[in-house]
Amino acid sequence: MIKFNTLRTQLMLGILLACLTILTAQALIRYYYILPAFETMAQEGDRQDLERVASQVRQELESLHNLVYDSAVWDAMYNAAMHRDSDWFEENYLIPESYQRIHINGWYLYDSSGELISGRSYRDDGTELVPENLSSSTKLNLNSAGNEAPAQPSAHTLFTRIAGNPAVAIFHPVLPSDENGEPAGTLVLWRFIDQQFVDSLTPGMAGDIIFHSQKALPDNPEAFS
Repeated sequence: MIKFNTLRTQLMLGILLACLTILTAQALIRYYYILPAFETMAQEGDRQDLERVASQVRQELESLHNLVYDSAVWDAMYNAAMHRDSDWFEENYLIPESYQRIHINGWYLYDSSGELISGRSYRDDGTELVPENLSSSTKLNLNSAGNEAPAQPSAHTLFTRIAGNPAVAIFHPVLPSDENGEPAGTLVLWRFIDQQFVDSLTPGMAGDIIFHSQKALPDNPEAFS
């Protein structure tokens, strides 16, 4: 039988209570301060990673925007759209080797009514594609911004599916070099969003991102504006 009135017993109880108090304090500190701090640090790291990826995606899209703009706001392209000169467009743009060099899958030129003047698509392996939804700008779901002449014309981005795979289309109204007057049509460049697209973001991120394709996209194209 333990006698609680002895000095030894009181000392042991005191030590035990002190240990329990310390452990309880450590558990409370860990639960209310340390773990939340670690969680905040992890969330901040994830946020920075996402911002880094978003920045690289914006840069990749911006390079495509510049490529489309340089071709769409050009007197030669304007004349080709005005006169539906498919031969000129095919001779200067529909070159499979250039597709691979600039990492795209398709060039398309439409007139002001949205009808196709000329265009061609290729897979990454060089085989030709004939996507039905590129036969007119309406089927590609380009909004009216692609057929208007805004005060400061700019390229627009549409995330869609082409040949059943996720893709991004960059389109711009075809205007004279001085950017004045009504557009003669719409110029479209597109490419698949696949692992090659991910790998092209930056060499420093290679292997850090893995591409996953979802099975369905929302029907409303405005969701991707």
